Amino acid sequence: MQLLAEIDGFDPLDDVKIIGCTNRKDVMDKAVTRPGRLDRMIKVDAPEEDGISEIFDIHTGDMKTEDLNTSHLFQQMKGMTGAEIYAVCTEAGYFAIRDDRETLEQSDFESAIRKVRQEDEAGEDYMTMFG
Repeated sequence: MQLLAEIDGFDPLDDVKIIGCTNRKDVMDKAVTRPGRLDRMIKVDAPEEDGISEIFDIHTGDMKTEDLNTSHLFQQMKGMTGAEIYAVCTEAGYFAIRDDRETLEQSDFESAIRKVRQEDEAGEDYMTMFG
């Protein structure tokens, strides 16, 4: 309701654009997408391997890594969103911390990919039941 109130409060201005983003279109209120509000939909697909590589590099830039087969990791991350790739990098760091290591290994990232995928599937099951 607050979003709708904010959108409706704008006077038409050519140089002001309101952009919204969601990965849950199925639960978005139809009032938000009525003409004059957020009335144009643009689908952004999951990144391809080049995009995965760039996102991965951003989130691992300050991490110490050792002997990574990134092409194998990127294949495993195919279909993931940028947020999921970020979660993989963060989770891989946690795996290294739990093992009292400062350097991340291939296995850290592979375990993190499995964990993020399992959490994603569990979330989809939850939304099927309650969504």
